[in-house]
Amino acid sequence: MKSKLAVILAAALGIAGVFAQEKPDPRVQALKRLHPLLKEYHAAMETLPPNIMDLYREAFADDPLLFFLKGSPEHELAKQFSERATPSFDVLTKKWEGDIVSCGPFGEGWMYYLRADGAVREGQVDLLKHYGRWNHTPLSPYAMVVPAELLKKPTAKLGVVLREIETDEGTAAVVVDRIIPGYGSSRKPLFAGHTLLQTGDRLISVGGHRVKDLAGLEKAMPYLKVRPGFSVVLLRGKLWEAKALAPLITLDVSSGMHGNAAWVAKRAAAYLHPRGPGRIGIATRDHPKGQEIIKIMEKSAAERAGLKVGDVVAAVEANPVRDARHLVGLVRPSPAGTTVRIGLQRGGMQKTQDVKLGEIDPVSLSSARFKIHAGLLDVRGAMGHARGALTFDSVVEFVEWNRSQDAALEWISGAIKQPSPMLYNLTWSAYWARSRLLERMGRWKEAIEDLDRVHKAHGKMPPLYREKADIYWRRKEYDQAIELYRKGLATAAWGKEGHTMDLGRKLARIGRKDEARKIFQGLVAHPFWGKEAKKNLAELDRE
Repeated sequence: MKSKLAVILAAALGIAGVFAQEKPDPRVQALKRLHPLLKEYHAAMETLPPNIMDLYREAFADDPLLFFLKGSPEHELAKQFSERATPSFDVLTKKWEGDIVSCGPFGEGWMYYLRADGAVREGQVDLLKHYGRWNHTPLSPYAMVVPAELLKKPTAKLGVVLREIETDEGTAAVVVDRIIPGYGSSRKPLFAGHTLLQTGDRLISVGGHRVKDLAGLEKAMPYLKVRPGFSVVLLRGKLWEAKALAPLITLDVSSGMHGNAAWVAKRAAAYLHPRGPGRIGIATRDHPKGQEIIKIMEKSAAERAGLKVGDVVAAVEANPVRDARHLVGLVRPSPAGTTVRIGLQRGGMQKTQDVKLGEIDPVSLSSARFKIHAGLLDVRGAMGHARGALTFDSVVEFVEWNRSQDAALEWISGAIKQPSPMLYNLTWSAYWARSRLLERMGRWKEAIEDLDRVHKAHGKMPPLYREKADIYWRRKEYDQAIELYRKGLATAAWGKEGHTMDLGRKLARIGRKDEARKIFQGLVAHPFWGKEAKKNLAELDRE
């Protein structure tokens, strides 16, 4: 039985040659054809752990899953592992046609799409800037997803109007009803013929939260913040009666490198290489001809190759360098130890230099490997790579909204009890991440206790006071919350006026108008917040 399950799951991941002794299954071949460009990635994974059931017991749904129509051979194969691996099996039954989303490392600011017809597309989300610059709009100045008329107090907006519909299965779904002109969703096409969001798109996930209905989305909004890696996952396509793929599309608001599916597969394979991806070891700045070296890292590949400060890196393997992130993107797909040819300009002269790439830092490598494995439902495998401080938040972000919360809590608790050598002085970071997870699980008292541990280990931190206050505020324990907000303000080194304004709004909201008025009056003379303070005072007077 275990062997059969192993065959099924290995086939679902497209891993060739792992169980060659088994009789070929036509369903396996069908799945292999879906991602022919990812063979380098699958080959790099080498094999699956022997205990397949345990490996997938606590797995979760993530953006790069492939979804199939009910009744197709691909769907039946997917069903056999998805029922054990994901809480999102209901999505597999939807009748949609659209693009295939390729697999790869996430959170680095690039995205890629493999069309059902085999064509590769790439793109970048360009949302509007925020931080107080939208005061002239009818929407919140700090917002970037979902309209005010549907969500009363959003913290993010994509510039769309949503509506809730009933699916053929009788369940609710949230779809894009219309686009608000001039906002991030329609400002710049994702790629030719597409806008970032289209009428009819169904929202599956926003900022890591699974969207089932408008009420659930509204409940999640207090936790959504626009930050690097913030994403919207949706189903795009048309109803189709024939067999078709129904994939998820991810819109990542980070900016950065993009690549086609073959490039992504090569990059992922480099991260899974025993030595990890390559690194030159330089710091650069923009130059008309490429990237000018301003620092050479000690004992780096650049130092060994004789690169010098002032050299301009113009190309990598004959590929012209556009900017700093592009330079990294050209190097990363090559494993450490690989020799690459760099095109340089030195003293007005052009030359080439072979550089044997060094290794990236182990924390970044562990973080990337965690995300790659997690993207393929391999939670247990991912946890084996989650050794760096950078992955604490990743663990929570990946699983806090679904049934794998217990797995995340187990791992973070284990990291606290037996930290790796890299984390000997960063246990407070794990406590902080665990506190957020505990609150999502409804265990708010334990969350407070973890924040107290952070306070004890790291001292006074304004964000810590605010996060603790936010928990009490959401529980409507306003006196304790306000006391903590004030403590945070007393220790804040920057951004004090903005948080003071926010406290004033909170006080006004719960009817403590005299305290709110005093705060607003103290901000009237401020060059930036003064206008908003006067507006809030006028609203208090009208009430």
